[in-house]
Amino acid sequence: MNGTLYTVLFLLFFVIAFIAIVLTVVTAKVFIKNLIKHRKANSIPKKLVVSTIVFVCFTGFLFYQQYYNLEYLPAGHYNGTFVSPEGTYEVRTYYMTVLYGEHATAILYEKESNKQKTIYFNDCDHRPSVKWLSEHEVKVGSATLNLEENETYDFRHDPTNLCYPPTTNL
Repeated sequence: MNGTLYTVLFLLFFVIAFIAIVLTVVTAKVFIKNLIKHRKANSIPKKLVVSTIVFVCFTGFLFYQQYYNLEYLPAGHYNGTFVSPEGTYEVRTYYMTVLYGEHATAILYEKESNKQKTIYFNDCDHRPSVKWLSEHEVKVGSATLNLEENETYDFRHDPTNLCYPPTTNL
């Protein structure tokens, strides 16, 4: 995915999330009004309920893609390639500048099967160092990843991310 498409989808997520919230509030108001007025819950317009459900589900799908799926990230600009000791794997690093900052990714390539998987996403080291510890263990930046256990690193879900240490007032 290119950076422009990623940015458009990122902004689209917020627009669709806003629409989903508005539709949910409107549906709840209509439901409560009909329940109080008619003592029936089945007099809500079906199109309103269906559209609310569709927008809420689509918002959930976009949220998952945006914040939990590393394969959804844009490709970025190439930094370098690092081959494993036995030559089975390659790790290619990239940096990208998107709407909310500069980030680094590392993509693992299996040479034999031509499969690729994003294994690293961080926001503070734009040219992460890569060091192979063994054929199935690699250190990218400050994260050590075991490839046999399909480990990945995503700074957004790391409570110990030290890219931005707390400031102290002197």
